[in-house]
Amino acid sequence: YFFTLIGMDGYLISNTTTYYILGEWFLGMIIILYLIFPIILKLFKKNDKLVLIATIFLYLIFLEKPIINPNSFWSLTSCLLSFVFGIFFIKHRKKFQKKPFILISIIICLILITIKLTLTYDISNHLLGIYLFILLTIIGEKIMKYKIINKIFTELNNLSYPIFLIH
Repeated sequence: YFFTLIGMDGYLISNTTTYYILGEWFLGMIIILYLIFPIILKLFKKNDKLVLIATIFLYLIFLEKPIINPNSFWSLTSCLLSFVFGIFFIKHRKKFQKKPFILISIIICLILITIKLTLTYDISNHLLGIYLFILLTIIGEKIMKYKIINKIFTELNNLSYPIFLIH
C-alpha cells in the first residue's frame, strides 16, 4: 500500500509487487519530475542549452539500460527529455515559430509517419512527439486568435479537470 499512498504503484509495477490502485505509470513519473523540478529550473536559469544537451546525452546513454523502470519510454531519462525540451521550447517558442522550423517539423513528422526508419521505437516516438508538439503549438496559437474557437476551448478547458477526475 505504501507505493499507492505515494502515487508510485503504477510506475513501479515492473520493479516490484504493488496493488496498482492509483493512477497510471505517468503519475509516478510526474511526481518524480515535480520533485526534481527545482534543481532543473536552477540549472536551466544558468544555461538552458547546456541542460538540454546534457539531458539528450543522458537519454542516449541510458536508452538501452533505463533508470528505475525497465520500459525505456517510461524511464527517468526518457521522460526528463520530454520535460526539459518542453521547458526549453516554451522559453524559446518565438524562435521555433519561424517558417524553417515549421517546414522542418512537417517534413520530419511526415517521414516518421510514412517511412520505416531504423530508429528505435523510443527515439522515433520522441522525435515525432517533439515535432508534433512544435506544430500543434504553432497551430494552436494561430487558431486561438478566432473568438469563437477561443471561447469553445476556454469552456472545454474549464471542464477538463472535472472530466479528468471522473476518468
